[in-house]
Amino acid sequence: MPNVDLCVLKEVAVISTERRNLSQDAQLAAGARVVALGDDVTLLIFHSLRLSDRITVSHVCAFWRALALGDPLLWTPALHSRRSSAFPLLWSRTAPVAIEVNLDIAPVKGPRNALTCLSHDISRITKLTITASAYISVPEWTPVFETLCQPARALTHLRIEGQSSGLEYWTIPSAAFLDGGAASRLQELVLHRVTISDFSVLPTTLRSLTYEPDISVPEVYALLRQCSRLQCLWVNISLDAFPDHQPTPPPPLQLQRLILCPDEFDAEFLQPVLDHLRVLECVHAIDLFNTYKYPLHGILRDFDAQEMTIQRTSKLEVDCDVTVIDSMTRFRRIRAANSYTLYHEFPMLWERLTTLTICGHLFTAFERPPSVPRLELLRLFYPCDREERTVEDIYPWQSGWEGHTMDRWYCPSLRTVEFALATWPDDDSGRSGVEPIVLLSTAITNLVVDGLSRGSVRTVIVRGDGLRVQSGDDEHRSQSFSLLFDTNPFSVSLFYTDPFFRGYSPEEMY
Repeated sequence: MPNVDLCVLKEVAVISTERRNLSQDAQLAAGARVVALGDDVTLLIFHSLRLSDRITVSHVCAFWRALALGDPLLWTPALHSRRSSAFPLLWSRTAPVAIEVNLDIAPVKGPRNALTCLSHDISRITKLTITASAYISVPEWTPVFETLCQPARALTHLRIEGQSSGLEYWTIPSAAFLDGGAASRLQELVLHRVTISDFSVLPTTLRSLTYEPDISVPEVYALLRQCSRLQCLWVNISLDAFPDHQPTPPPPLQLQRLILCPDEFDAEFLQPVLDHLRVLECVHAIDLFNTYKYPLHGILRDFDAQEMTIQRTSKLEVDCDVTVIDSMTRFRRIRAANSYTLYHEFPMLWERLTTLTICGHLFTAFERPPSVPRLELLRLFYPCDREERTVEDIYPWQSGWEGHTMDRWYCPSLRTVEFALATWPDDDSGRSGVEPIVLLSTAITNLVVDGLSRGSVRTVIVRGDGLRVQSGDDEHRSQSFSLLFDTNPFSVSLFYTDPFFRGYSPEEMY
Protein backbone atom coordinates (compact mmCIF):
# COMPACT_ATOMS: atom_id res chain seq x y z
CA MET A 1 0.00 0.00 0.00
CA PRO A 2 1.50 3.42 -0.93
CA ASN A 3 3.13 5.77 1.57
CA VAL A 4 2.65 3.58 4.64
CA ASP A 5 5.03 4.49 7.43
CA LEU A 6 7.51 1.72 8.34
CA CYS A 7 6.68 2.04 12.05
CA VAL A 8 3.01 1.48 11.22
CA LEU A 9 3.86 -1.66 9.26
CA LYS A 10 5.83 -3.02 12.19
CA GLU A 11 2.93 -2.30 14.53
CA VAL A 12 0.51 -3.95 12.10
CA ALA A 13 2.76 -7.03 11.95
CA VAL A 14 2.81 -7.36 15.73
CA ILE A 15 -0.97 -6.94 16.08
CA SER A 16 -1.65 -9.34 13.22
CA THR A 17 0.68 -11.98 14.64
CA GLU A 18 -0.96 -11.79 18.06
CA ARG A 19 -4.44 -12.04 16.52
CA ARG A 20 -3.44 -14.96 14.28
CA ASN A 21 -2.01 -16.87 17.23
CA LEU A 22 -5.20 -16.37 19.23
CA SER A 23 -7.64 -17.55 16.54
CA GLN A 24 -5.88 -19.29 13.69
CA ASP A 25 -8.99 -21.20 12.58
CA ALA A 26 -11.01 -18.00 12.33
CA GLN A 27 -8.29 -16.36 10.28
CA LEU A 28 -8.16 -19.29 7.86
CA ALA A 29 -11.94 -19.31 7.60
CA ALA A 30 -11.98 -15.63 6.72
CA GLY A 31 -9.92 -16.37 3.62
CA ALA A 32 -9.03 -12.72 2.98
CA ARG A 33 -5.85 -11.28 4.48
CA VAL A 34 -7.27 -7.72 4.49
CA VAL A 35 -10.26 -8.81 6.54
CA ALA A 36 -7.90 -10.73 8.79
CA LEU A 37 -6.21 -7.50 9.82
CA GLY A 38 -9.28 -6.33 11.69
CA ASP A 39 -10.95 -2.92 11.65
CA ASP A 40 -8.51 -1.31 14.08
CA VAL A 41 -5.42 -2.34 12.12
CA THR A 42 -6.99 -1.37 8.79
CA LEU A 43 -7.77 2.11 10.15
CA LEU A 44 -4.24 2.34 11.54
CA ILE A 45 -2.95 1.88 8.00
CA PHE A 46 -5.47 4.37 6.59
CA HIS A 47 -4.24 7.03 9.04
CA SER A 48 -0.68 6.63 7.75
CA LEU A 49 -1.70 7.55 4.20
CA ARG A 50 -1.66 10.91 2.47
CA LEU A 51 -5.02 12.59 2.00
CA SER A 52 -5.20 11.66 -1.68
CA ASP A 53 -4.62 8.00 -0.82
CA ARG A 54 -7.28 8.13 1.89
CA ILE A 55 -9.74 9.28 -0.74
CA THR A 56 -8.64 6.41 -2.96
CA VAL A 57 -9.08 3.66 -0.34
CA SER A 58 -12.55 5.00 0.51
CA HIS A 59 -13.60 3.98 -3.02
CA VAL A 60 -12.03 0.48 -3.13
CA CYS A 61 -14.93 -1.49 -1.66
CA ALA A 62 -18.01 -1.04 0.51
CA PHE A 63 -16.23 -2.43 3.59
CA TRP A 64 -13.29 -0.01 3.36
CA ARG A 65 -15.63 2.86 2.54
CA ALA A 66 -17.70 2.18 5.64
CA LEU A 67 -14.55 2.12 7.78
CA ALA A 68 -13.17 5.32 6.24
CA LEU A 69 -16.37 7.35 6.44
CA GLY A 70 -17.01 6.11 9.97
CA ASP A 71 -13.81 7.70 11.30
CA PRO A 72 -14.07 11.54 11.32
CA LEU A 73 -10.45 11.95 12.41
CA LEU A 74 -9.32 10.29 9.20
CA TRP A 75 -10.40 13.39 7.26
CA THR A 76 -8.99 16.17 9.42
CA PRO A 77 -5.98 16.60 7.05
CA ALA A 78 -8.54 17.94 4.58
CA LEU A 79 -8.76 20.99 6.81
CA HIS A 80 -5.18 21.81 5.80
CA SER A 81 -5.68 21.04 2.12
CA ARG A 82 -5.93 23.26 -0.96
CA ARG A 83 -8.14 20.84 -2.89
CA SER A 84 -10.81 23.47 -3.47
CA SER A 85 -13.24 21.25 -5.39
CA ALA A 86 -13.33 18.52 -2.73
CA PHE A 87 -13.17 20.81 0.29
CA PRO A 88 -16.87 20.85 1.33
CA LEU A 89 -17.22 17.08 0.95
CA LEU A 90 -14.06 16.27 2.89
CA TRP A 91 -14.92 18.85 5.55
CA SER A 92 -18.33 17.20 6.06
CA ARG A 93 -16.64 13.87 6.74
CA THR A 94 -14.99 15.32 9.88
CA ALA A 95 -18.30 15.94 11.65
CA PRO A 96 -18.99 16.04 14.54
CA VAL A 97 -15.52 16.01 16.15
CA ALA A 98 -13.60 19.07 17.33
CA ILE A 99 -11.26 20.14 14.55
CA GLU A 100 -8.17 22.21 13.75
CA VAL A 101 -8.31 24.23 10.53
CA ASN A 102 -5.58 25.80 8.38
CA LEU A 103 -6.86 27.92 5.47
CA ASP A 104 -5.17 29.91 2.74
CA ILE A 105 -7.79 32.34 1.45
CA ALA A 106 -5.74 33.78 -1.39
CA PRO A 107 -8.03 34.01 -4.45
CA VAL A 108 -5.72 31.91 -6.64
CA LYS A 109 -4.62 29.21 -4.19
CA GLY A 110 -7.31 29.00 -1.58
CA PRO A 111 -10.54 26.98 -1.58
CA ARG A 112 -13.16 29.50 -2.64
CA ASN A 113 -15.92 27.86 -0.61
CA ALA A 114 -13.81 27.27 2.48
CA LEU A 115 -15.18 30.32 4.28
CA THR A 116 -18.71 28.97 3.89
CA CYS A 117 -17.64 25.77 5.65
CA LEU A 118 -15.80 27.84 8.23
CA SER A 119 -18.93 29.87 8.98
CA HIS A 120 -21.08 26.76 9.39
CA ASP A 121 -18.65 24.93 11.69
CA ILE A 122 -16.91 27.67 13.69
CA SER A 123 -18.50 26.26 16.85
CA ARG A 124 -16.40 23.07 16.72
CA ILE A 125 -13.07 24.57 15.64
CA THR A 126 -10.45 24.59 18.40
CA LYS A 127 -7.42 25.86 16.45
CA LEU A 128 -7.72 28.11 13.41
CA THR A 129 -4.97 29.42 11.12
CA ILE A 130 -5.94 31.76 8.27
CA THR A 131 -3.32 32.90 5.77
CA ALA A 132 -3.58 35.41 2.94
CA SER A 133 -0.55 34.59 0.80
CA ALA A 134 -1.56 37.14 -1.85
CA TYR A 135 -3.46 40.41 -1.96
CA ILE A 136 -6.99 40.16 -0.58
CA SER A 137 -9.52 42.92 -1.21
CA VAL A 138 -11.76 44.24 1.55
CA PRO A 139 -14.89 42.35 0.36
CA GLU A 140 -12.95 39.07 0.31
CA TRP A 141 -11.37 39.63 3.74
CA THR A 142 -14.52 40.83 5.51
CA PRO A 143 -16.23 37.39 5.74
CA VAL A 144 -13.31 36.12 7.82
CA PHE A 145 -13.91 38.75 10.49
CA GLU A 146 -17.69 38.32 10.32
CA THR A 147 -17.22 34.62 11.04
CA LEU A 148 -15.04 35.39 14.08
CA CYS A 149 -17.83 37.56 15.49
CA GLN A 150 -20.23 34.60 15.55
CA PRO A 151 -20.98 32.86 18.86
CA ALA A 152 -18.55 30.02 19.51
CA ARG A 153 -16.88 28.57 22.59
CA ALA A 154 -14.46 25.95 21.29
CA LEU A 155 -11.82 28.21 19.68
CA THR A 156 -8.69 28.44 21.86
CA HIS A 157 -5.92 29.12 19.31
CA LEU A 158 -6.15 31.69 16.52
CA ARG A 159 -3.45 32.69 14.02
CA ILE A 160 -4.10 35.17 11.20
CA GLU A 161 -1.44 36.15 8.66
CA GLY A 162 -2.62 39.10 6.58
CA GLN A 163 -1.67 39.89 3.02
CA SER A 164 2.02 39.63 2.27
CA SER A 165 1.98 42.44 -0.32
CA GLY A 166 1.16 46.09 0.20
CA LEU A 167 1.24 48.25 3.32
CA GLU A 168 -2.42 48.08 4.24
CA TYR A 169 -3.26 46.23 7.46
CA TRP A 170 -6.75 44.98 8.24
CA THR A 171 -8.19 45.42 11.74
CA ILE A 172 -9.88 42.56 13.53
CA PRO A 173 -13.20 43.81 15.02
CA SER A 174 -13.46 44.11 18.79
CA ALA A 175 -16.72 42.12 18.69
CA ALA A 176 -14.69 38.98 17.97
CA PHE A 177 -13.14 39.21 21.45
CA LEU A 178 -16.26 40.22 23.38
CA ASP A 179 -18.45 37.72 25.19
CA GLY A 180 -20.20 35.64 22.55
CA GLY A 181 -17.56 36.19 19.87
CA ALA A 182 -15.60 33.25 18.51
CA ALA A 183 -12.35 34.64 19.96
CA SER A 184 -13.71 35.38 23.45
CA ARG A 185 -12.04 32.32 25.03
CA LEU A 186 -8.70 32.36 23.27
CA GLN A 187 -5.61 31.04 24.96
CA GLU A 188 -3.18 31.80 22.12
CA LEU A 189 -3.39 34.61 19.55
CA VAL A 190 -0.92 35.27 16.70
CA LEU A 191 -1.50 38.24 14.37
CA HIS A 192 0.70 39.18 11.40
CA ARG A 193 -0.22 42.23 9.35
CA VAL A 194 -3.55 42.35 11.17
CA THR A 195 -4.14 44.95 13.87
CA ILE A 196 -6.22 45.29 17.05
CA SER A 197 -8.01 48.59 17.66
CA ASP A 198 -8.63 48.15 21.40
CA PHE A 199 -6.35 45.98 23.55
CA SER A 200 -8.62 46.36 26.57
CA VAL A 201 -11.15 43.94 25.03
CA LEU A 202 -8.73 41.04 24.65
CA PRO A 203 -9.97 37.90 26.44
CA THR A 204 -8.76 37.47 30.00
CA THR A 205 -8.14 33.79 29.22
CA LEU A 206 -5.24 34.70 26.91
CA ARG A 207 -1.98 32.95 27.78
CA SER A 208 0.10 33.74 24.70
CA LEU A 209 0.08 36.75 22.36
CA THR A 210 2.20 37.40 19.27
CA TYR A 211 1.53 40.78 17.68
CA GLU A 212 3.63 41.70 14.65
CA PRO A 213 2.33 45.25 13.89
CA ASP A 214 3.86 48.12 15.85
CA ILE A 215 2.46 48.59 19.33
CA SER A 216 2.86 51.67 21.54
CA VAL A 217 3.87 51.71 25.19
CA PRO A 218 0.34 52.67 26.40
CA GLU A 219 -1.07 49.76 24.40
CA VAL A 220 1.43 47.39 26.02
CA TYR A 221 0.29 48.56 29.45
CA ALA A 222 -3.36 48.18 28.44
CA LEU A 223 -2.97 44.60 27.26
CA LEU A 224 -0.94 43.64 30.35
CA ARG A 225 -3.67 45.04 32.62
CA GLN A 226 -6.39 43.24 30.64
CA CYS A 227 -4.59 39.91 30.24
CA SER A 228 -3.22 39.35 33.72
CA ARG A 229 -2.70 35.62 33.02
CA LEU A 230 -0.51 36.24 29.99
CA GLN A 231 2.58 34.03 30.04
CA CYS A 232 4.15 34.54 26.60
CA LEU A 233 4.34 37.90 24.82
CA TRP A 234 5.99 38.69 21.44
CA VAL A 235 5.57 42.34 20.31
CA ASN A 236 7.15 45.04 18.12
CA ILE A 237 7.33 48.06 20.40
CA SER A 238 7.39 51.48 18.78
CA LEU A 239 8.13 54.59 20.89
CA ASP A 240 9.75 57.98 20.56
CA ALA A 241 10.53 58.31 24.24
CA PHE A 242 9.32 57.04 27.56
CA PRO A 243 6.07 58.95 28.36
CA ASP A 244 6.50 61.96 30.63
CA HIS A 245 3.52 60.78 32.64
CA GLN A 246 4.22 57.20 33.57
CA PRO A 247 1.19 54.97 32.99
CA THR A 248 -0.22 53.09 35.93
CA PRO A 249 1.68 49.81 35.98
CA PRO A 250 -0.29 46.61 35.51
CA PRO A 251 -0.64 44.04 38.30
CA PRO A 252 2.46 41.91 38.99
CA LEU A 253 3.40 40.22 35.75
CA GLN A 254 2.75 36.51 35.27
CA LEU A 255 4.86 36.54 32.11
CA GLN A 256 7.28 33.67 31.66
CA ARG A 257 8.54 34.63 28.20
CA LEU A 258 8.94 38.14 26.79
CA ILE A 259 10.20 38.68 23.24
CA LEU A 260 10.62 42.31 22.18
CA CYS A 261 11.35 43.66 18.71
CA PRO A 262 11.73 47.44 19.04
CA ASP A 263 12.37 49.72 16.11
CA GLU A 264 16.14 50.06 15.73
CA PHE A 265 16.02 53.76 16.67
CA ASP A 266 13.61 53.25 19.59
CA ALA A 267 15.67 50.70 21.49
CA GLU A 268 17.48 53.32 23.58
CA PHE A 269 14.16 54.33 25.18
CA LEU A 270 13.07 50.77 25.94
CA GLN A 271 15.14 50.18 29.07
CA PRO A 272 13.07 52.63 31.21
CA VAL A 273 9.91 50.78 30.13
CA LEU A 274 11.38 47.45 31.18
CA ASP A 275 12.48 48.93 34.51
CA HIS A 276 9.07 50.46 35.18
CA LEU A 277 7.38 47.11 34.54
CA ARG A 278 9.94 45.35 36.73
CA VAL A 279 10.53 42.96 33.86
CA LEU A 280 14.01 41.92 34.98
CA GLU A 281 12.69 40.76 38.35
CA CYS A 282 9.48 39.09 37.16
CA VAL A 283 10.03 37.53 33.73
CA HIS A 284 11.77 34.18 33.47
CA ALA A 285 12.89 34.44 29.82
CA ILE A 286 13.67 37.69 27.95
CA ASP A 287 14.64 37.82 24.28
CA LEU A 288 15.54 41.04 22.45
CA PHE A 289 15.72 41.55 18.67
CA ASN A 290 16.89 44.43 16.52
CA THR A 291 18.80 46.43 19.12
CA TYR A 292 22.14 46.65 17.33
CA LYS A 293 22.21 50.47 17.27
CA TYR A 294 21.42 50.65 21.01
CA PRO A 295 22.06 47.16 22.42
CA LEU A 296 20.00 46.65 25.56
CA HIS A 297 22.72 45.02 27.59
CA GLY A 298 20.84 46.28 30.66
CA ILE A 299 18.80 43.08 30.75
CA LEU A 300 22.03 41.38 31.86
CA ARG A 301 22.41 43.69 34.85
CA ASP A 302 23.20 41.68 38.02
CA PHE A 303 22.56 38.47 36.09
CA ASP A 304 24.39 35.53 37.66
CA ALA A 305 25.16 33.57 34.48
CA GLN A 306 26.19 29.92 34.61
CA GLU A 307 25.79 29.00 30.92
CA MET A 308 26.52 31.16 27.90
CA THR A 309 26.20 30.64 24.14
CA ILE A 310 27.85 33.04 21.68
CA GLN A 311 27.25 32.81 17.93
CA ARG A 312 27.76 34.93 14.84
CA THR A 313 25.21 37.61 14.05
CA SER A 314 23.78 38.65 10.70
CA LYS A 315 24.12 42.35 11.58
CA LEU A 316 27.25 44.06 10.28
CA GLU A 317 27.33 46.69 13.04
CA VAL A 318 27.86 44.17 15.86
CA ASP A 319 29.79 40.97 16.32
CA CYS A 320 27.65 38.40 18.12
CA ASP A 321 24.34 37.12 19.45
CA VAL A 322 24.47 35.97 23.04
CA THR A 323 22.34 33.77 25.30
CA VAL A 324 22.88 33.38 29.05
CA ILE A 325 21.19 31.12 31.60
CA ASP A 326 21.51 31.25 35.38
CA SER A 327 21.28 28.57 38.08
CA MET A 328 17.45 28.93 38.20
CA THR A 329 17.31 28.46 34.39
CA ARG A 330 16.32 32.10 33.90
CA PHE A 331 17.05 33.06 30.33
CA ARG A 332 18.36 36.24 28.67
CA ARG A 333 19.10 36.65 24.96
CA ILE A 334 20.34 39.64 22.97
CA ARG A 335 20.26 39.25 19.20
CA ALA A 336 22.88 41.73 18.02
CA ALA A 337 25.12 42.33 21.01
CA ASN A 338 28.48 44.02 21.45
CA SER A 339 31.17 41.72 22.82
CA TYR A 340 33.34 44.62 24.06
CA THR A 341 30.49 45.81 26.29
CA LEU A 342 29.82 42.29 27.53
CA TYR A 343 33.47 41.82 28.40
CA HIS A 344 34.19 45.13 30.11
CA GLU A 345 30.91 46.28 31.66
CA PHE A 346 29.43 42.99 32.93
CA PRO A 347 32.15 41.19 34.89
CA MET A 348 29.52 39.27 36.85
CA LEU A 349 28.62 37.35 33.68
CA TRP A 350 32.04 35.70 33.72
CA GLU A 351 32.73 35.25 37.42
CA ARG A 352 30.45 32.23 37.92
CA LEU A 353 30.25 30.94 34.35
CA THR A 354 30.62 27.14 34.23
CA THR A 355 29.72 26.38 30.57
CA LEU A 356 30.65 28.40 27.47
CA THR A 357 29.43 27.39 23.99
CA ILE A 358 31.04 29.24 21.08
CA CYS A 359 31.74 28.81 17.38
CA GLY A 360 35.01 26.95 16.73
CA HIS A 361 36.19 29.15 13.86
CA LEU A 362 37.34 32.72 13.98
CA PHE A 363 34.81 35.50 14.51
CA THR A 364 35.46 38.70 12.60
CA ALA A 365 36.86 41.21 15.12
CA PHE A 366 35.80 38.93 17.96
CA GLU A 367 38.08 39.38 20.95
CA ARG A 368 39.11 36.75 23.44
CA PRO A 369 36.69 36.54 26.40
CA PRO A 370 37.86 37.66 29.85
CA SER A 371 39.09 35.28 32.51
CA VAL A 372 36.61 32.64 33.61
CA PRO A 373 37.78 31.26 36.95
CA ARG A 374 34.94 28.73 37.34
CA LEU A 375 34.56 27.53 33.76
CA GLU A 376 34.37 23.73 33.64
CA LEU A 377 33.13 23.05 30.09
CA LEU A 378 34.10 24.72 26.81
CA ARG A 379 31.95 23.59 23.88
CA LEU A 380 33.07 24.49 20.36
CA PHE A 381 30.56 24.06 17.54
CA TYR A 382 30.65 24.06 13.74
CA PRO A 383 27.50 24.70 11.65
CA CYS A 384 26.33 21.67 9.68
CA ASP A 385 26.22 23.78 6.50
CA ARG A 386 29.86 24.85 6.82
CA GLU A 387 31.47 24.91 3.35
CA GLU A 388 34.95 23.83 4.44
CA ARG A 389 34.55 20.27 5.70
CA THR A 390 38.07 19.97 7.15
CA VAL A 391 39.13 21.95 10.24
CA GLU A 392 42.89 22.43 10.17
CA ASP A 393 43.09 25.12 12.86
CA ILE A 394 40.78 25.96 15.75
CA TYR A 395 40.55 29.73 16.23
CA PRO A 396 37.52 30.62 18.39
CA TRP A 397 38.48 34.30 18.68
CA GLN A 398 40.78 36.84 17.14
CA SER A 399 43.41 37.97 19.62
CA GLY A 400 46.38 35.87 20.64
CA TRP A 401 46.77 33.77 17.49
CA GLU A 402 49.80 35.49 16.05
CA GLY A 403 52.15 32.93 14.64
CA HIS A 404 49.60 30.17 15.32
CA THR A 405 50.29 30.47 19.05
CA MET A 406 47.20 31.11 21.12
CA ASP A 407 47.52 33.66 23.90
CA ARG A 408 46.91 31.63 27.03
CA TRP A 409 43.40 32.11 28.35
CA TYR A 410 42.92 32.04 32.11
CA CYS A 411 40.49 29.18 32.84
CA PRO A 412 41.93 27.29 35.84
CA SER A 413 38.85 25.12 36.46
CA LEU A 414 38.42 23.96 32.86
CA ARG A 415 38.28 20.17 32.71
CA THR A 416 36.35 19.29 29.54
CA VAL A 417 36.36 20.47 25.93
CA GLU A 418 33.61 19.33 23.58
CA PHE A 419 33.19 19.53 19.82
CA ALA A 420 29.72 19.39 18.24
CA LEU A 421 27.75 20.33 15.16
CA ALA A 422 25.20 23.14 15.17
CA THR A 423 21.92 23.37 13.26
CA TRP A 424 19.44 26.10 12.43
CA PRO A 425 15.72 25.63 13.20
CA ASP A 426 14.06 23.42 10.57
CA ASP A 427 17.45 22.77 8.97
CA ASP A 428 18.02 19.24 7.67
CA SER A 429 21.71 19.68 6.83
CA GLY A 430 22.56 17.47 9.78
CA ARG A 431 20.70 14.51 8.31
CA SER A 432 22.42 11.25 7.55
CA GLY A 433 24.24 11.12 4.25
CA VAL A 434 25.81 14.59 4.52
CA GLU A 435 29.60 14.60 4.38
CA PRO A 436 30.96 14.81 7.96
CA ILE A 437 33.22 17.59 9.19
CA VAL A 438 36.78 16.40 9.87
CA LEU A 439 38.84 17.76 12.78
CA LEU A 440 42.60 17.35 12.52
CA SER A 441 44.06 15.91 15.69
CA THR A 442 46.90 18.47 15.51
CA ALA A 443 44.35 21.28 15.77
CA ILE A 444 42.80 19.74 18.88
CA THR A 445 46.20 19.23 20.49
CA ASN A 446 47.32 22.79 19.73
CA LEU A 447 44.15 24.17 21.28
CA VAL A 448 44.38 22.14 24.49
CA VAL A 449 48.13 22.07 25.05
CA ASP A 450 48.89 25.65 24.00
CA GLY A 451 45.77 27.77 24.14
CA LEU A 452 44.17 26.20 27.21
CA SER A 453 47.32 25.38 29.15
CA ARG A 454 46.21 27.62 32.01
CA GLY A 455 43.37 25.19 32.54
CA SER A 456 43.49 21.51 33.44
CA VAL A 457 41.75 19.87 30.49
CA ARG A 458 41.47 16.15 31.09
CA THR A 459 38.88 15.11 28.53
CA VAL A 460 38.07 16.07 24.94
CA ILE A 461 34.73 14.74 23.69
CA VAL A 462 33.60 14.67 20.06
CA ARG A 463 29.80 14.55 20.16
CA GLY A 464 27.31 13.41 17.55
CA ASP A 465 27.74 11.41 14.37
CA GLY A 466 28.66 14.29 12.02
CA LEU A 467 32.22 14.91 13.24
CA ARG A 468 35.35 12.86 12.59
CA VAL A 469 38.93 13.17 13.88
CA GLN A 470 41.81 12.60 11.48
CA SER A 471 45.24 11.74 12.88
CA GLY A 472 48.02 14.21 12.18
CA ASP A 473 51.71 14.71 12.89
CA ASP A 474 51.19 15.40 16.60
CA GLU A 475 51.82 11.86 17.83
CA HIS A 476 55.20 12.89 19.23
CA ARG A 477 53.59 15.51 21.48
CA SER A 478 52.65 14.42 24.97
CA GLN A 479 48.93 14.59 25.61
CA SER A 480 47.53 15.00 29.10
CA PHE A 481 43.93 14.53 27.95
CA SER A 482 41.75 11.65 26.83
CA LEU A 483 39.95 11.80 23.47
CA LEU A 484 36.44 10.28 23.62
CA PHE A 485 33.67 9.86 21.06
CA ASP A 486 29.96 10.06 21.84
CA THR A 487 27.94 9.15 18.75
CA ASN A 488 24.53 9.72 20.35
CA PRO A 489 22.48 12.36 18.48
CA PHE A 490 23.50 15.84 19.61
CA SER A 491 23.68 19.32 18.11
CA VAL A 492 23.84 22.92 19.27
CA SER A 493 20.66 24.82 18.34
CA LEU A 494 21.39 28.11 16.58
CA PHE A 495 18.94 30.99 16.44
CA TYR A 496 18.23 33.72 13.91
CA THR A 497 19.20 37.35 14.44
CA ASP A 498 16.35 38.76 12.36
CA PRO A 499 12.97 39.31 14.06
CA PHE A 500 10.51 36.81 12.68
CA PHE A 501 8.09 34.83 14.81
CA ARG A 502 8.78 31.10 14.60
CA GLY A 503 6.75 29.93 17.58
CA TYR A 504 7.52 29.45 21.24
CA SER A 505 9.67 26.42 20.62
CA PRO A 506 12.34 25.07 22.98
CA GLU A 507 14.91 25.93 20.31
CA GLU A 508 13.78 29.55 20.28
CA MET A 509 13.29 30.08 23.99
CA TYR A 510 15.35 27.31 25.59
